[in-house]
Amino acid sequence: MSTAAAIAAVTAVLKDLLDDAVADASLDAQGPGLVRVTATTPTANAATEGPRINLLLHAVTPNARWRNEQLPARGAAGERTNVVPLALDLHYLLTVYGTRDLDAEVMLGHAMQVLHRHPILSSREIAKALSAASAGPLLPDWLPHVATSGLADQAEPIRITPELHGIDEITKLVTAHQLGGHPTVAYTVSVVLIEPDAELVESLPVLTVGPVDPGVGRPSGVAVAPSAQWRHPTVRTARAPHGRPAVCPGEALELDGIELAGAAAAVVTDMRTGASATLPAEVAADGSRATVALPVAAPEPLDGWRCGTYQIALTIGLAASARTTNAVPFALGPRIAAGTLSSAVEGDDRVVTFECRPPVQPGQRVEAIIGDAVVRHAPLGAASSTLRFVLAHGAVDGDESWVRVRVDGIESVLVDRTGAVPVFDPTQRVTP
Repeated sequence: MSTAAAIAAVTAVLKDLLDDAVADASLDAQGPGLVRVTATTPTANAATEGPRINLLLHAVTPNARWRNEQLPARGAAGERTNVVPLALDLHYLLTVYGTRDLDAEVMLGHAMQVLHRHPILSSREIAKALSAASAGPLLPDWLPHVATSGLADQAEPIRITPELHGIDEITKLVTAHQLGGHPTVAYTVSVVLIEPDAELVESLPVLTVGPVDPGVGRPSGVAVAPSAQWRHPTVRTARAPHGRPAVCPGEALELDGIELAGAAAAVVTDMRTGASATLPAEVAADGSRATVALPVAAPEPLDGWRCGTYQIALTIGLAASARTTNAVPFALGPRIAAGTLSSAVEGDDRVVTFECRPPVQPGQRVEAIIGDAVVRHAPLGAASSTLRFVLAHGAVDGDESWVRVRVDGIESVLVDRTGAVPVFDPTQRVTP
């Protein structure tokens, strides 16, 4: 999810797309700076300021679907126990100002064309635009954190959709914002997820829910049989070991699907960068399951493992007749290296340090859950495996505390499910 600067970040990305449209179409070929792209509130003399394309954020509304996704929850003492994202739809007016015949029409056509070519903003496009914007004149001095708003890491796709308004409604919008009858088109950008900056109280994870089926060692769940008419190789799910929500480097992913026989390789893709690497796969004889071992060190061309979301697909058959399955997502989570947890008292504070695998990258949000206290790590300027958290005196009750680390919302493993009965991992406990 994103920070409060995500609204400004969306405007910066849209402005970068329009800047590219002006450059690609050579609209300013007749003179330097002839056509400008702005994102300001129009003034009374906007029409005399030369040819330009202006993007105006005129309304922000709650997203209807995410508004009912979950409700805020509180503990017995009234403390917050979950974070509900602020889900917003952004409404823009794109207005063109021309000084000669057909100026406005030409600019409007190119602007609408580039937005039509980008109905969904990819992570790479957002990261590129914000990187360029942070070095340019768009951002004021008091807002340098727009480039690090986390918008590029948002899991929910950001879509650009034209709005259809009747003549009465568009007339009201043009009049209210003093657009002076210049050609105007409305767009909606959805959805922007802003994570509230709130202190939470975290409880320990549940070990078991109800009786365990002795045959499988866990609740059997519901199995849905695919249609007998579908014969294309398909991967349904990618599961981490022991039903955990995330897999760690050095562990194996279990893939469930149909018609997987003959698969010899898996393609793992980093959804943030788009880089892919090929790993060997072992497939069951009946073609319903495959196992892919993730090495401790990320294979080339992946630039190291990074906690976050990846995709995996299987390649079946030889190169000449190879078929590729659909790609399914999986989460790569952090792990606290065994034997690295330590605690010390410094003045009135308690300092907890440990090694995190894989290393935390700059821009990632890192929190430690020590006992029932959530402690946020300071932003990192470079990739680091060593993490250091400072707790105020009295923040944690008792002499021993269970420790978890959360990187970009993905928690490390605390429960050991390798035995007959789930237990807390004793290596994830710290004693002052």
